[in-house]
Amino acid sequence: MRLSDLFAQPRSFYSEEKILQFISSDRRTRGFKLARAKMLLIFDTSKQRTWLVADDKHLHCVSDWSREPEPKLRWSIGRSKIVKNDRISLDIGTADHTGDIGYVRIDGKKPRFYSKRLFTDKPIGEVIRELLAETLFDRA
Repeated sequence: MRLSDLFAQPRSFYSEEKILQFISSDRRTRGFKLARAKMLLIFDTSKQRTWLVADDKHLHCVSDWSREPEPKLRWSIGRSKIVKNDRISLDIGTADHTGDIGYVRIDGKKPRFYSKRLFTDKPIGEVIRELLAETLFDRA
């Protein structure tokens, strides 16, 4: 932690629209299709939110910390790594952390926290696969 962090005022989280604009303006996400994008909030606390954002070519992970000046694009995975033989073949694993928080690891990337309360109807892995099917194949 930096000394300036102790005195910094937290900013408001970016809205969904602003997160999408943030991704589309990043030079690493050339070809991002804003009109085709779908978002999934996977982690939500008073200090941090983590989003998965998919379009028809990529899956992106964005972390938004209230004490940082702007969100951070953590990683992007291209369609060629997500789809094999016309099926979603992305490796998605989960693990417990606490009663309220788990870890999700996607394609061997660094595990990310997820809020279990956001995934009470279906497991997070299933919800991520549905998001990808909807955006990559234009079906749910």
